[in-house]
Amino acid sequence: MKSTSKASSDLQFAIAARQTRLRLEHNDNGTMLLSLADAEGREYLRRPNVLWKIEMINRQQRIVELDMRQSPPKLRNGNDQVRLTWRNVHVGNTAERVTVKAIIHLNEANGEISFRLAVEETPADWSVFRVHFPRLDLAVTPGSQSDCLALPDDRGVLYRDPLSTMPTGGIHEKLRRRPYPHGSFTMQFLALQREDQLLYLAAHDPAGHLKNFFIGPDPENELIYIHPWVDTEIHYGQDWSQPFPWIIRLQRGDWYDAAQIYRKFALTADWTKPGPLVEGRKTPLWYQRIGLVTLRLMRGPAFEDADVIAEHAFMNTPMVCHYYMWHQNAFDAQYPFFFPAVPTFRDTIKKFRDRGIHVMPYINMWSCDTQMPAWEQGLKHSALQITPAGDLDQRVWSQNRPFATFCPAADLPRQISRLTAMRLFEQGASAVYFDEIAMSAAWPCHDTRHGHPAGGGDTFVKSINKTLALVREEAAHARPDPVLTSEGCAEPYIANFDALLYGNGIRDNAIPMFETVYHDHVMAFGRYTWTPELMDPKFAGAIESKHAQQFVFGSQIGWCDIPLSMIIEKSPATAAFLRHLAHTWTHSYDFLAQGRLLRALDLSDQLQPVTRRWAVSWQDAEGMELKLPPILNGVFLRVDGAIGVVLVNITTEAISLTVRLPSPQGMYAQAMKQGTVVQADDATLSHFYPLPQRTGAEIRTLIDDQFHKTIAEGDSERGFDLTINPLSCTIIALGSEKPYGLT
Repeated sequence: MKSTSKASSDLQFAIAARQTRLRLEHNDNGTMLLSLADAEGREYLRRPNVLWKIEMINRQQRIVELDMRQSPPKLRNGNDQVRLTWRNVHVGNTAERVTVKAIIHLNEANGEISFRLAVEETPADWSVFRVHFPRLDLAVTPGSQSDCLALPDDRGVLYRDPLSTMPTGGIHEKLRRRPYPHGSFTMQFLALQREDQLLYLAAHDPAGHLKNFFIGPDPENELIYIHPWVDTEIHYGQDWSQPFPWIIRLQRGDWYDAAQIYRKFALTADWTKPGPLVEGRKTPLWYQRIGLVTLRLMRGPAFEDADVIAEHAFMNTPMVCHYYMWHQNAFDAQYPFFFPAVPTFRDTIKKFRDRGIHVMPYINMWSCDTQMPAWEQGLKHSALQITPAGDLDQRVWSQNRPFATFCPAADLPRQISRLTAMRLFEQGASAVYFDEIAMSAAWPCHDTRHGHPAGGGDTFVKSINKTLALVREEAAHARPDPVLTSEGCAEPYIANFDALLYGNGIRDNAIPMFETVYHDHVMAFGRYTWTPELMDPKFAGAIESKHAQQFVFGSQIGWCDIPLSMIIEKSPATAAFLRHLAHTWTHSYDFLAQGRLLRALDLSDQLQPVTRRWAVSWQDAEGMELKLPPILNGVFLRVDGAIGVVLVNITTEAISLTVRLPSPQGMYAQAMKQGTVVQADDATLSHFYPLPQRTGAEIRTLIDDQFHKTIAEGDSERGFDLTINPLSCTIIALGSEKPYGLT
């Protein structure tokens, strides 16, 4: 079917591209989105909603909404394009008028409908302020496990039966307003699954303009509301045009297929321009080969230099030490000032580096302690003013001191960031960790003294990246291969960060959405692991299973609140397992660091789930019970087409299984043999692996810290028969000519 659009009357419009069908109607409430359905008539909307809502602001800081009710749109068709124009739209209850346009592109090849809005003929004293679009109230069946909402919260979460499982109340009401970029909304897309059908909604914005994704459940009306908005730059008297498209697409598939759609866009964005890790234009090889990032969180017993050196001796592999409390002032106090360091700091760095321990100090250039004299003496003028009235973005951290967020465009915090990082690299640090940047919420700034327009736009993201690029450029004078890392995993900063601290949320519904899109472009480390998981028997297996899961997602392990020295003494078997994974990483970083993450194998027909209990926060003594496969797996694709299947046994028993990797070529050969035709769309191909034929494999194992390679019995189609030893990892490595069936 061709892309179509038509006006069934002066006030009703139908728009279609392949599977995706929209119906609009203008009535007394404005122009309404009446229907979002696929070609088979499956409706995705629970109720109509106004198509857009636009807020305007004047020079006196008055904010009003455009009123389209008396301005029905006119439709004009073009070549795969539709234009809707609303003329003489009221600016609130004033005498002013504007014109609003929606440019709608119809992509018949993939069924995407993309929207761009524009506001023209803007009065001299007014500016666009905030644009709410699209506004979807999606129908969800109560109690249905086949209705799933996938959100890019941290690495990703999948809410089955979202009306019941999405958290509500308390802080969650605030979290519904999910700013982007932010650790709780790391990418610009989401997906609603219904059985094998998929609704994909995304902003394909390659520059990272500020947005809010207002999302939550409405059980009473059996819907999930998705009402994003964009904060614009304020330019009085100037027309505004949306600098990126919103995409709506219906097709077969699941969250993994949605991530593949988004990945195709993401590889065109500003933040992937350095290219994949294997090309070596950003992250140095020494860091890619390290599988162990440890945490030195405090001072004193279990955190002394001798403890870290003993950890390294036991692990017997190069490692990165994430070093907190290297400064004399208290933690969460007097930011952004960290120097002077403790007197032994420089000597500690040298002592560690001589043994193969790379030091990564903690700093925070995001927040400013408002109780310091320096706040009143000038730092307050660099604070982010998040409203036209001048309100600050404030919070209280562990020392019960109020902090305000810096505007990243302000020159003073940029200079402090550069000087602090440069001084650390000059003292011998191999890496520097910038707290909060990829985790905390980005907000508009209305203080034009910082050298930027008031409001949102892409100033925030550009300013952060400018600072990081300067830090990297200057650090290279002290160390030719510096590494920069941050908390959280917000996408628009990955051009300048080498690795990100994932796993801020410990969830039983975590999915590797972020890794599926970006694993071969940015590294990850860390998973919160708490003292009860070492000391309390009811948490048996928690440390092993947490680390195994992040390992098969392609993240460096070892980052624990519990000192590694305590794990070595209290649970030698656990420590040996972590050492095993760290050594395995070093020998197979070509997959684990550099590979693209593919769909995990479904081994559920061979494996019965095991129960584990995880602590979800430092004060959690009860934990969360969850079911996990006894063998976790991840599948990675090298740039040359080779595939690595990473299998980790999290139990204390050996487990035998057969591993098959069906290929598109095998599917086509079987269809030809049977005289049938297969539906080989992207959703079908995503369940197959890009191999050219029945392929043999190399088995990579580590026994007593010694790396072994053997030839596997079997092939990719018939299967490889394996026995995975207790608390160990086996990697199946398969060669290929090219990544068949993937783009």
